[in-house]
Amino acid sequence: MSPRRAPAAALVVAACLASPGVAAESPEMVVEPQMDMASTGYAPVVGYPIRVLDGLWLPSATSTAYHWQRCTATCIAIPGASGSSYTPAAADLGVSLRVVTSVQTNAGPATVQSAPSPYVRDVLPPGSTVTPLPPAAPPTTPEPPPAAPSPQPAPAVAPSGVAPGPAPGPLPASPAGYVPSWPVTPAAPWGTIPAPVVDTVRIVARTRHLVTQYRRAVRVVGTLQSGEGGTKVLLRDPLGTTAGSGRTRGDGAFTVTARAQRPGTWIVQAGGARMPVQVDVAPRMLGLSATRATTRPGVVAMRGRIEPAVTGKIVELQYLDPHRGWRLWRQTRTHPGGVFHVGRALPRAPGVAPFTLRIRAAVPRDRGWIFHPAVSREFRVHVR
Repeated sequence: MSPRRAPAAALVVAACLASPGVAAESPEMVVEPQMDMASTGYAPVVGYPIRVLDGLWLPSATSTAYHWQRCTATCIAIPGASGSSYTPAAADLGVSLRVVTSVQTNAGPATVQSAPSPYVRDVLPPGSTVTPLPPAAPPTTPEPPPAAPSPQPAPAVAPSGVAPGPAPGPLPASPAGYVPSWPVTPAAPWGTIPAPVVDTVRIVARTRHLVTQYRRAVRVVGTLQSGEGGTKVLLRDPLGTTAGSGRTRGDGAFTVTARAQRPGTWIVQAGGARMPVQVDVAPRMLGLSATRATTRPGVVAMRGRIEPAVTGKIVELQYLDPHRGWRLWRQTRTHPGGVFHVGRALPRAPGVAPFTLRIRAAVPRDRGWIFHPAVSREFRVHVR
């Protein structure tokens, strides 16, 4: 190789080493982006924001853009609605919403449209987990002056000697212009038994926030107050899909499990009662191996794979500093199938006695990554 071409070849090799595992094919969608409407009963409501649950791409997305649309017979872009969340307005009442997500990855751009939402409502459905907006105060009107009392005839004396009370009259009318802030339910006929109110059933769970690994079990334990044994309890993931179910025991206690594949707000539902549970999902690190011993100058390396098996995800090699804790040593990106191999060369150090080096691998949370950070078990390397 001529000296003139040597720098160009070195740049090509450096570029290949700097971005291993970048696929040449178009990006692949593993988890579809969705609209998070779990807290409002899986339906959009005017005045309550909707956020986007980012999907998962192979390789990971480096940038994401959003475009919200209002759908009737066709879908039309909403002016100015380009953020990761959108609050339905009065103009959206009675129509569906849709979000278009555009991502840029190392393999190129990609665009996906979410499924249209249910029709936008003006009130929260029963069983929602958000606090309703305070009702508007009724308009204030000056009270009319009290009318002069009319003379009343002397009460007749009953045979028992007790004077009866005044005869019942009509109720006073409401002030002019008053509009009740809550729907008025007519009174039931005398002697009828009112129907039971399901929303008075409350869920008390000992599990409100948990961290689990990808495709490992999510286990929620709690009690259904004012409930009976045999009541069905559902566990829904952030997309509204029923991921697990169970039934209460005689004392109202329940345990419901499901496999965790997406982090976010999960909903425990029993009848009309709902309760949110925050679930953080961390990737799994499998097939790990590391250098056990090396002689300087030598290489310390780790290899393994992660689940979900994404391509292009950052993986770190860390070492333990006795004074500053775990420190970043070297970064790499996963290859197809989630496989990674990361190493660092140890220079020759004359006069330094042999020592034990403690290392581990870590999956950090970077842009486009929706999962919880994770670290591997610790490995000890004997350096001579």
